Amino acid sequence: MQNNQRQVNEEVFLSTSRSLPFLLLGFVILGIYVYFFVDFKKLIEVITRISKVYLLLAFLAGTLGLICYATAWHYLTKAVGLKINWKFTYPLTLSSVFFNVMIPSAALSGEVYRTYVISKSPLPLEEGIASIALHRVIAILPFIAGLTIGTFVSWFFSPVSTQMFLLLIFLTIFSAAVFTLFLLFMFKAEKALKIIKFVEKIVKVKRVRDKLEKIEEDFLEKIEKFKNSLKKAGKEKRELLLSITYAFLYWFLDINVITILFYGFNVNVPFFAVLFVYTVTILLQSAPLMVPGMIGFADLIRTEFFNLLGIPGVTREVALSVSLLTDAIVVFYYSLIGFFALLILNFQAKNINLES
Repeated sequence: MQNNQRQVNEEVFLSTSRSLPFLLLGFVILGIYVYFFVDFKKLIEVITRISKVYLLLAFLAGTLGLICYATAWHYLTKAVGLKINWKFTYPLTLSSVFFNVMIPSAALSGEVYRTYVISKSPLPLEEGIASIALHRVIAILPFIAGLTIGTFVSWFFSPVSTQMFLLLIFLTIFSAAVFTLFLLFMFKAEKALKIIKFVEKIVKVKRVRDKLEKIEEDFLEKIEKFKNSLKKAGKEKRELLLSITYAFLYWFLDINVITILFYGFNVNVPFFAVLFVYTVTILLQSAPLMVPGMIGFADLIRTEFFNLLGIPGVTREVALSVSLLTDAIVVFYYSLIGFFALLILNFQAKNINLES
């Protein structure tokens, strides 16, 4: 396990290092935005007056959120029958956050990393993939539920414009559609065989067709094991409920990092506003950009949207201060935790007992 883990770390660090130059691009975008649209002296004055108590609370909320995120997956590994203990699941989940941040791709880079690590271990891969796929589903659930509730709350209890409400409706429908497609992919994965069968029909070379048939057989076997793991998880009600509970706690803590930071500037921002901007930022991570943490781009969007919402006390300088401090937590602090988790995983690889 130790040599495999070191090999994994070397390969993933190599892929991560390729995205570092894009971090400079993010800072350039941020610099240009500040130069043309923000009073830099006022920004420094504002950001330094944040309440240190609320800043500490924001870091604490982020830390607890990550622990809840890892705990949600820990219970799912038990649900699918994957016999591993917390000494493996927690460092692996937290280290995957490092890759989510450093290689933005709708947070899938972390899941690819977890899958890769499991594939290099003696653990059954299909069960591992099933637990990771379920973790993705359960992590999306509070996001969609919160967005739906926040959208209707904004209409009935907050003075939002019709245009803003329609945009929230669009984001809700879009998120639900992506969620539905992911579920279909999970539970109807065998449909991918149609692609292989189509290629078999048009390929005339016997050697190639024989290889395709072998791939089809292997794929069917793996899909069957994957779906059996999902069925097994469906019977473990306690583990599923605990996982969903921790996923909601993670979402609540993660989204309220921004809310707590605004309180640090003595500004009360409505829940729907934070939810809306948070959602837009999350969707931004799906863009094909390699900027770690979407530095610059996310700050521009967060600042402008909060400024456009016309919330009393929220100037561009206050909004950008909150955005920069959010970066400090969810980009750099999360990456630091993920990096240390990688070191722990590597250190434990020699003597770790996977089974709980």
